Amino acid sequence: GDGELGELGKLGELGELGKLGKLGKLGIRGNTEMRKCGDGDTKEKF
Repeated sequence: GDGELGELGKLGELGELGKLGKLGKLGIRGNTEMRKCGDGDTKEKF
């Protein structure tokens, strides 16, 4: 949640694109390139 693209990061749940945004928690890529729940490890896949 502290990473740039993590859950609360720049593009995360509360970030620029929001929870349902492109790179958000439940977004288009939420289950692929970005972690589902984000924690800064943006490269991991679920």
